[in-house]
Amino acid sequence: IRGEERPLGLESKNFLIEFLKDKELAIRARKYTGKYGRYIVELYANGELANDTLVKEGHAIRRIY
Repeated sequence: IRGEERPLGLESKNFLIEFLKDKELAIRARKYTGKYGRYIVELYANGELANDTLVKEGHAIRRIY
């Protein structure tokens, strides 16, 4: 979380911490073979996809890989 977007990144991080608190978590990951070979992760909290919640609440944008 660096640069001009740092305040928004910290806000998103804090939202996610509160959203995940006291929930059962499950993670599904797959390696993305793009330029950096990063992992794409789906995080579930009590069966709800946290990724979708972050997008819905304005803390993330959806990217299609």
